[in-house]
Amino acid sequence: MLDPCLVVVPMGMGIQSRHGIWLAGSGPFHNRLSGRNEADSVRRMRQLRGTELKRFVKGLKAPAGALVVVLHDVEDPVNVGSAFRIADAAGVARLELAGITPSPPHKLISKIGRGKETRVAHGHTKEVTEVLSRLKAEGFRIVAVELTDQSVPYDEVAYPEKVALVLGHEDHGMTKKALELCDEAVYVPMYGKGASLNVHVAMGVVCFEVMRRWRGANRFA
Repeated sequence: MLDPCLVVVPMGMGIQSRHGIWLAGSGPFHNRLSGRNEADSVRRMRQLRGTELKRFVKGLKAPAGALVVVLHDVEDPVNVGSAFRIADAAGVARLELAGITPSPPHKLISKIGRGKETRVAHGHTKEVTEVLSRLKAEGFRIVAVELTDQSVPYDEVAYPEKVALVLGHEDHGMTKKALELCDEAVYVPMYGKGASLNVHVAMGVVCFEVMRRWRGANRFA
């Protein structure tokens, strides 16, 4: 019987335990991660900290492209604060807050967002239609993250060089007037009993899919 504390994965990838992660075996996966030849058998991973971590983060290059996120009537400041943190991590060019969405300065937004509202460009507009019309005039493709009769899975669409993602209220989603200005709608497939994710979680999922596409060779196809 296998040790219940171990999870065994295919040869060449590794063995994971509750005490840490070891890469065991040989093969291209192990060699690529460890930087060693096939004669080396085991290398323990270690967490990057301090100067090494700063150097690693500094070396990451954001893919080309302009990504804007519009929060339309997102009521909970926790979602808004988390959105600022995700926007900073995903290289979002601007966070547009519209309608009843709370905006900085706001104590809870700053706390949840770890102060990222000072790093991410943002603005607040009363009417979401004003924001969307302006973005369309600037050449952005407006993509609603919403369940509609025409929505497609978020990972099955092409994301051009200029994209604006729109997310609506936690309970009733986007308004009809906002949807009418969107070019298409995407959704995150749910395989459990729940019908949706928290607004900021859905935002993170789709933002990083856009980044993943843009890192590809044909990112603007």
